[in-house]
Amino acid sequence: MEKLYIFLDIDGVLNCTNDWSEENFPLHLGCVKNLADTVNFFRQKYEVHIILSSSWRTGFDLEKGHATEVTELLKTLENFGMTVEDKTPFFLEKTRADEVNFYITENHLENFRCIAIDDTRHLFGDKLLKNVELHIVNSRVGFDREDFLILTGKSIGKFYRLWNFFKNCIPSP
Repeated sequence: MEKLYIFLDIDGVLNCTNDWSEENFPLHLGCVKNLADTVNFFRQKYEVHIILSSSWRTGFDLEKGHATEVTELLKTLENFGMTVEDKTPFFLEKTRADEVNFYITENHLENFRCIAIDDTRHLFGDKLLKNVELHIVNSRVGFDREDFLILTGKSIGKFYRLWNFFKNCIPSP
């Protein structure tokens, strides 16, 4: 079975900026469920590995124990059948793309499909390795059903639907 690596951001993906307060960034269970549905869809074809690329990774420590909020995150994900296996490194003055690329290179994952799910496009620019697909989530609503449809190929997108509609309306020469 082929492998798929998902590099996962949390804030703006598994929670919504609409729900944030100054001190609280609660997980939105609807977002978590939509991600779980996506992971389960991919499990039909891939061995899925989830890697934390979020700033939450600073509290993720397999050897010394996780920070309280990360422990709660991991329990919630496990309740939905998902496990975070590792985290990307944190580099000062580097982009998230640099961190994801470093992780891929260091772990020899260049020949595997990878998806980076985040809510902040400028952290990536155009620097990702060729085997990484970037999916940007609308942080106001988090990972919603449309994200599931896009990533699983079940959404043909508004532009394509319009193009297909008009293409079928034009008589052939």
